[in-house]
Amino acid sequence: ASDLGALGALTLLPSEREALGRFELRWSELPALPAPGESSDDLRRFSSSVEDLHDAGHAILDAAHSGVRDRAQRALDTAKRTERLAWGVAALALSLTALGFWITLRGIQKPIKHLSSATREVSLGRFDRRVEPQGSDELVELSHAFNRMVADLLELTRKRSKLLAQVSHDLKTPLVSIQETNRLILDRIPGELTNEQERLLSLNGQAADRLSDMLTDLLDLARLEAGIRYQLETNDLDALVRRTLGEFDARANEREVELELESPGPLLLPCDGTRLLQLTSNLLDNALKFTPRGGSIRVSLRLATQDDAPEAPQSWLTPSDRAPRYALLCVRDTGPGIPQAALGQVFDDFFQGDVRVDGTQSKRGVGLGLAICREIVAAHQGAIWASNATPGASFSVLLPCLSQQIEQSAPRPLLTRSELPSGSAA
Repeated sequence: ASDLGALGALTLLPSEREALGRFELRWSELPALPAPGESSDDLRRFSSSVEDLHDAGHAILDAAHSGVRDRAQRALDTAKRTERLAWGVAALALSLTALGFWITLRGIQKPIKHLSSATREVSLGRFDRRVEPQGSDELVELSHAFNRMVADLLELTRKRSKLLAQVSHDLKTPLVSIQETNRLILDRIPGELTNEQERLLSLNGQAADRLSDMLTDLLDLARLEAGIRYQLETNDLDALVRRTLGEFDARANEREVELELESPGPLLLPCDGTRLLQLTSNLLDNALKFTPRGGSIRVSLRLATQDDAPEAPQSWLTPSDRAPRYALLCVRDTGPGIPQAALGQVFDDFFQGDVRVDGTQSKRGVGLGLAICREIVAAHQGAIWASNATPGASFSVLLPCLSQQIEQSAPRPLLTRSELPSGSAA
């Protein structure tokens, strides 16, 4: 009875407790063991009660076995649910970690991309570029440091331009006096000259003219970098190029260099005509300087889109500023070309290439002609780049043009020197 009480105190399943209850009932109904000599009916009744008690005991065992199986199954189900929950929690944690990493990466990547883009623009001389401080404290501090650096560069550039302009002006004034005095002597105002004196004065005048051209370039670059006002009007690039070619005809004829023009006709664009003439003049002067005697210079014009100029620098303009149509100007010579290492430097201030033409060192200037071209093109929101042709070098310029152009029935044929305007006629 004490064992049954201990068994009943356990945590049992309903089926187990029901089987135990039946067993206790049978146990309580079990009659006393018949004494020897008692009637057979008492013996049969006792045997029947023992069998019922035996069956109740087996029922307890069966219920216990079933309970064990149920508990094991529930434990297995719980383990599986726990495993699924653990995997779900792990997947959720991994997803949240990945999301947090992505958000953090985006928070770092965006300001870094802005800094990288701004750095490329500053490397092209756009010192008015600033970045918006954003991101973590370190990135905000980096943005402030970048803006301070660019502001210092802008101030340094302004001071340099001011110094160049001042020095050039101060040198130009006495140089003009020297040139005028030299011309007066050559005109024999003070008196007659010997042949040797005339030769020396002519050489002196040529040197003074070269120095004057250099000082003019210095003044032009200083004014351009200082941000002069451009007079933007609708101009025909074809007419401007023809005018420049006419001005270079005499020099090209002296060097036996053929000038060629390939143009579809008028190309209208909003620009400063004076500065565009300076641009085309500098490009032609550079080409003529490096073209050997008997060579040729081909100038080509055409309408283009961004996709038509795959060699254009990728960082020259932000996509939102790009125009749908451009005028593409190419000046190609038949000279020795540009050393590969110098292709990225030809537009730098004071850059001079070490190139020989016709077996002699090419005539050098101060190294500002192409730098001036760079400033003019940048002010017109265009692009300029250099590449090597076969033979020679090619300089290309993209300039935004008007969407509406004068329709041409057919492209104009290639023109040679004899068909170009002479002098400075438009």
